[in-house]
Amino acid sequence: MNISSLLSGTINPLHVGDDFGIAIAMMQDFGVRHLPLIDDKGLFIGIIAEDVLLDSDDQISLEKLILPFENLTCSHRAHLFDFIHFFKEKKLSIVPIVNDENIYQGCIGYEDIVMYIAEKDFIKDQGG
Repeated sequence: MNISSLLSGTINPLHVGDDFGIAIAMMQDFGVRHLPLIDDKGLFIGIIAEDVLLDSDDQISLEKLILPFENLTCSHRAHLFDFIHFFKEKKLSIVPIVNDENIYQGCIGYEDIVMYIAEKDFIKDQGG
């Protein structure tokens, strides 16, 4: 099962040029601790973490606050089980999904995975 079908349309990315206040407000609105940062062409720049934001000067640009870029994205072709392992390993509240050119495609959160699994027949049909 390819994870691209799980992409969340409800969590928007931050854009280069957004400020501290926008980042905090979006995290609170979406109920996440992390948000992807993209440029004006949709290229994935990095992940902004709430704890890093709260410990920083509110005048600093978001690009300077991204988490160290150590493969914090998943390919849009990743299998669900590989993705779940990745999610657990990285301890992110959302995982950005990118294509082969590192263009942001969307993100997947815990709720997206739980809702997908909850709708499967082996969960709905008890004893099956």
